Amino acid sequence: MRKVLPVNAKKIKYYRLCKGMSGSELAKLVGVTKQSISAYEKGFQFPVGEKIKKIAEVLGVSTEDLVVFGE
Repeated sequence: MRKVLPVNAKKIKYYRLCKGMSGSELAKLVGVTKQSISAYEKGFQFPVGEKIKKIAEVLGVSTEDLVVFGE
C-alpha cells in the first residue's frame, strides 16, 4: 500500500507560477494529466510516491517544501 502524504496544494501552484509554468507544462514534465495537476493544486487529490518527488524536482524545491507536516 502506498503512503499518501498530504501536500500543501497552494504551494504547488505558487512554485509553478514562480517558474512561469502552465499546469499543462508541469503535467507533461511530471508524467500526469493537467487534470491531475489541477486536482493537486485544489487539494482534491494528493500526488503519491515518486510523483511528489518528480513535482518537487521539476519545480526546483525539496519534497519537504511541498508536504504538510503536523497540521
